[in-house]
Amino acid sequence: KMIVFDTLSLESIESEGSREQRLEDDRIRHAFSRILESDDSREQRLEDDRIRHAFSRILESEGLKQRLKMIVFDTLSREAKNQTILESADWKVIVIITKNNVNLKLKNNMTSVLQNNVIDIMSHKDKESSA
Repeated sequence: KMIVFDTLSLESIESEGSREQRLEDDRIRHAFSRILESDDSREQRLEDDRIRHAFSRILESEGLKQRLKMIVFDTLSREAKNQTILESADWKVIVIITKNNVNLKLKNNMTSVLQNNVIDIMSHKDKESSA
């Protein structure tokens, strides 16, 4: 006979005192990771946060979103071997940001690497692309 514990039941078994201690330990670990972070990596993280924020704002605006889509599709069309991917109504772009390149992956795993100074880790699925 097998006994299965899910996370919820394990958390309910955890005493209030041990839960508080675990949360405090997590806070301390997080604080130390920030303290030990180098100036360069801190600057990079802040820059990545600014870029993510900018992209989230772009995706709130229909006009800017369409402009972004056109830029992405234009870039992919120059790089793509399979043009039918670009005409797909259900497209998904995953942008992995590093300082010097942006990887754009479509759902068939085709990848285009752009040498632009742009972005880090976002995904967006456009539900209105067929509209």
